[in-house]
Amino acid sequence: MSVGEQSIGQSNSGPPNRSRRIPYLDLLRFVAAMAVVLFHFCSAPVVAGQVARDTFGGVARVTRFGYLGVELFFLISGFVIVMSAQSRSARGFLVHRALRLYPSFWVAVLLTAAAVTIWGPESERPSLTGLLANLTMLPGYLGATRIDDVYWTLAVELKFYAVVAALLVLGLAKRVDLIALLWLFLLILTEFDFGGTWLKSLVIFPHGAFFAAGTLVYMRFAQGWSTARVLGLLVAWLLALRSADRAVPDFMYAPSSLDRTIVAAIVTGSFLLLIWATRPSSPSKFARILTQLGALTYPLYLTHGRIGRLIFARLEQGLGQAGALLVESVIVGALAWLIVIFVERRLIPAISKSTVFRKAAGEYVSGPPIGASQ
Repeated sequence: MSVGEQSIGQSNSGPPNRSRRIPYLDLLRFVAAMAVVLFHFCSAPVVAGQVARDTFGGVARVTRFGYLGVELFFLISGFVIVMSAQSRSARGFLVHRALRLYPSFWVAVLLTAAAVTIWGPESERPSLTGLLANLTMLPGYLGATRIDDVYWTLAVELKFYAVVAALLVLGLAKRVDLIALLWLFLLILTEFDFGGTWLKSLVIFPHGAFFAAGTLVYMRFAQGWSTARVLGLLVAWLLALRSADRAVPDFMYAPSSLDRTIVAAIVTGSFLLLIWATRPSSPSKFARILTQLGALTYPLYLTHGRIGRLIFARLEQGLGQAGALLVESVIVGALAWLIVIFVERRLIPAISKSTVFRKAAGEYVSGPPIGASQ
């Protein structure tokens, strides 16, 4: 999952200004993160060493749909990442993306490794090679196990970044509409098992429809509606519904027809909310608060999974489930906020202004930093 910078631009007036944020997009990101956190905390905590579904009764019957927050993240990424690539080279795009993702991720991985070493079973304690593989964000390609299962979404995000970078290298950044429509056509082919594994990997199946939809919403944001964009979004929505429905049994035990209907409604609502949140003129008097919530999103996502479950498992017998949930939430929230303060607000901006970083990004080093606020 990505939580990259967002900006407001002027419709029909070229690439948006990356220095300003979209407040309601920050809100959507926070909602997506909290949905995933509540899913893991209330619907799939670890009890007696095993993941226990629907532990918190009636609350869990609501929060068990929270896994769909990941798909909302992918939808937002389609918008944000294409925006952030505007007027950048592939090199600059990738270097800025790396700075945005890796520092907080490295801190979270080290914190998770410490938590597993202290509280986890000895068999799960990470080796040095396993830890180093996890720091790449792609441990599976190096034969290592993910230190936290929730990090699988980051590998998907990196694949999308690679697609965007390839388009920049090929000079196709101005053909976003055409690329998005072609992407959807290839996704339709994968639904009929055409092309095999290589095509599924290329189009990021089964999540590609969410990225493509976010891309089309960005084009609407930057240039307005067109017939092709409307039709493309409808196709992306249908493919996203198909993808979400297919995944229901992976996250719910014995899902009912009502559960599947709710899933479809949440996916549909996610599409509509992204369109609403990114309308060309969307000021908010709560912008400062929403920006603060948006800043918490990535650190919260990174720290809640394995660390949260380890805390809950350790405290559940002594404090009870409600007490363990409360302590777990406080500790994870505090860790996320510390990462915001020391990494997101201090370390990353300092690096972005450095000569070494700007040279790595291919930027003109004697002028003001490009996108230093991102």
